[in-house]
Amino acid sequence: MFTARAEYRLKLRHDSADRRLREKGFKAGLISKEQMSAMTRKYEKVDQATLYIEKHPGSPNPGTFSESEWEQAEEDYKYRYYIEKQDARIEKLRRMEGARIPDNFDYGKIVSLSAESRMKLEKIRPVTLGQASRISGIRSSDIMLLMVYLKK
Repeated sequence: MFTARAEYRLKLRHDSADRRLREKGFKAGLISKEQMSAMTRKYEKVDQATLYIEKHPGSPNPGTFSESEWEQAEEDYKYRYYIEKQDARIEKLRRMEGARIPDNFDYGKIVSLSAESRMKLEKIRPVTLGQASRISGIRSSDIMLLMVYLKK
């Protein structure tokens, strides 16, 4: 899957992979208890640094955080607003997962819909918004457009 088409693309940064996947790695036996503890401590420090940045925007590292902890905290701080908006859109989509799409729905009336998505939706004719969101190649932005038109 292309990152641009992933629901959580703002959270799929290369510097956050171990943060996102450490629990799964630990459960699969790929990460030892010691490594897990070290990562947990690191991300507690990143969270503390993020809070510091929120309270003192633009301030330099006070010297209590490592360079990597500080850089990750700055990234978290920089993207927090956009991630919150993304999470809200995803939650809205989850709530509308079962919204039915009329059998005769005209996808052509959604002007901003990508040509690829329109073709696939017309060919497959999903019954619900949830089914439409799981069609390979359909962008999340196109699902949001479809959701808006279904509410009308």
